[in-house]
Amino acid sequence: MDGSDQLRGRLRAETRPHHQRVDDAFAALDLGRAGDLTRFLAAQLSALEALVPQDGPDCAEAEALAATTRAAIAADLRTLGAGPRARLAPQQADATAVLYVLLGSRLGAQVLARRWLATADALARGAGQYLTMDSQSARWRALCARLAALPAAGAAGDALVAQVGAIFDLYTAALERTPSAAQDRAYA
Repeated sequence: MDGSDQLRGRLRAETRPHHQRVDDAFAALDLGRAGDLTRFLAAQLSALEALVPQDGPDCAEAEALAATTRAAIAADLRTLGAGPRARLAPQQADATAVLYVLLGSRLGAQVLARRWLATADALARGAGQYLTMDSQSARWRALCARLAALPAAGAAGDALVAQVGAIFDLYTAALERTPSAAQDRAYA
């Protein structure tokens, strides 16, 4: 069984292009350098601040995780001495879609944290609250199990897939609107 008859398999397959665009955009950043880490974190926070989970069964959990994540990123940006960041228009999103992206991003942050830990940049090294947050792997597995138990077909599945893709696109847009440290200096 390839999982294509389950919502989890469909989400993974149909949002892969959106996810890949996010990964490709952020892969150009060296999180061991304070300037790139600042841009990474500022884009993450811009996207999170724009994301508004809609009422639903996962809303409280999505809002709580988003708030914890925003606080960690804001603390890191203060450590880095970051200035204002891009403001994006609010984007209403299904709370399950928000939770899916946020929990999945915790797993991705573990990979990024290993690279960041190898850095020699003392300023970047001091800004690790976001990268060292708990992986939330048990919550991720529980969400995936719940989604795997749901049918892939139907309006609810269509909407969730579209929402997850739109959230990934929001992160890509946030990075595109977040200037690099070199661009900041050019406009100063």
